Amino acid sequence: MLKKVISVILSTGLLLSLFSCGPGAEEKTESTAGETVDIARDVSQMDHNIQGDYQSITPSGEHDVRILFVNAGKADAMLFEIDGKYYMVDTGTTDSVPAVLTAMAYMNCTALDGMFITHSHNDHVGGADELCAVFPVGTYYTSAISMDMQKISACAELYNLEHVKLEPGECVELADGVYFEIFGPYRYNPLDDNNNSLVMKLRINGVSVLLASDMLFDEEKTLMKQDFDLSCDILKAGHHGRKDATSTNFIEVTSPETVIFSTDSAEEPGSPHESILAAFEEIGAEIHVTQDYDVGILVNIAKDGTYTIEDAHIQNEPEAELKLVSASKEEQTVVIRNTGAGDADISRYFLFSERGSEIYVFPEGAVIPAGEEITVACTGSGIDTEYLWDETKVWNKNKDDTAILYDRYGNILDEKESE
Repeated sequence: MLKKVISVILSTGLLLSLFSCGPGAEEKTESTAGETVDIARDVSQMDHNIQGDYQSITPSGEHDVRILFVNAGKADAMLFEIDGKYYMVDTGTTDSVPAVLTAMAYMNCTALDGMFITHSHNDHVGGADELCAVFPVGTYYTSAISMDMQKISACAELYNLEHVKLEPGECVELADGVYFEIFGPYRYNPLDDNNNSLVMKLRINGVSVLLASDMLFDEEKTLMKQDFDLSCDILKAGHHGRKDATSTNFIEVTSPETVIFSTDSAEEPGSPHESILAAFEEIGAEIHVTQDYDVGILVNIAKDGTYTIEDAHIQNEPEAELKLVSASKEEQTVVIRNTGAGDADISRYFLFSERGSEIYVFPEGAVIPAGEEITVACTGSGIDTEYLWDETKVWNKNKDDTAILYDRYGNILDEKESE
């Protein structure tokens, strides 16, 4: 009976704070009335000791830097290019994948040296599966603390990626003399995984960028109590600018020149919240919101320590003349015809299912000769074709759906109702 009671209480997270929180403790055994109770411990659901690495690194060198804060709707997705290496921080939702693919094409990114997932919510990890399925990923990074480690680890396991679980105080070297400094989380929060968000700082070419992910007031307080240097030139504000994050004290401590909000107020009303905007305006910060930009907010950090902010625009003229001939519910296929006069290189073009948000990205070197057709088939169709969509089926036989064909820059080339 006691074992059942303890199991129920543990499932609510209420007993976690009663146990020691050393990073090596994985279970605790208690004895009462002659009965031994084994309580399984998940190290990702405990407080973690702060490492001292961040105190010993010194950013150095002059670097080529671009950061694209993707217009991914109400979600988070950021692409860093540093000395020719690419790093993705969060991947948006599944619905955000077309926007993220467009951003990668804009940045000429065909592989990721690293992917960082800040926490388990779908608007940060939702697109990871699709991106890992298409692009080579060097190292997959997550926090060592999470309410749902299985969810944020799934891609690493599925695609056999090197998975590094980051401890607070650690540093990740992105290029020679360039690091992500890991500040949080170090205190496990059993109530809201936003407060277990990976919080990172980048110092490069004399400019500092703080990524607050979705941390709320609680995590802000824990970080401000430590000796972390949270001051920054550019702040990616927490939790999409909602009013449950970014306290007055946090604004004072960070004191950014530029604030970036990743959100879409049409999808997420109240973000960014007017009170948060007013607080940043009061300190004279320049404010940018991803919804106001095309592909996203492009930050160029020059070697002399100055930075500029641009509106990243897609290439507006489609490169190929393609037509969706059919999207068959019965055969689970899509047929595409090249109606142009020349061969069409469709590398990294993609098909999207509007209802199910499934996505198929054409591989490098894919070509449709002039006047000819190709077939993309789901794996469950049994059809022998060069282009296999890694889904048993995409088109629901009983529901309406729309196939959308994009070029690599996110231009819609054609749409077709499934039938």
